[in-house]
Amino acid sequence: MASASPRSLAAIRMAMTSGIIAFATAVWYMRHSLNAPTPPSDPLILRRMALGAAVLSVLGLVALRRSLANAPVERRNAMSVIAWAIGEFGAIAGVSVYFITGIEAVAAPGMLAYIVALLMFPIRRQAA
Repeated sequence: MASASPRSLAAIRMAMTSGIIAFATAVWYMRHSLNAPTPPSDPLILRRMALGAAVLSVLGLVALRRSLANAPVERRNAMSVIAWAIGEFGAIAGVSVYFITGIEAVAAPGMLAYIVALLMFPIRRQAA
């Protein structure tokens, strides 16, 4: 089985990052320019959901990182893409809750989970 080239992985990673940035930018624009209404009560359950998604993302990344040591070399690139998707889940959940609630701070833990994914699973230039 042929492993993906570093250039292909960089394109995948850039596409995922661009998608998150575009979604967050669109949500920010809609919240600020269109004067979207905020929920009348404190959306505590939604804030907890966003934080829970970020925590689950990081826990999934740690578990995947631990299993990476036992993985064959040709599977490591695929595991990196899976890890980036796990981090992306946290970011999209956080931005979605920001869109619903209007509370910008709920997006931060999910965005940090995605950054953790990018740092924990870098693109490997050579097979190790």
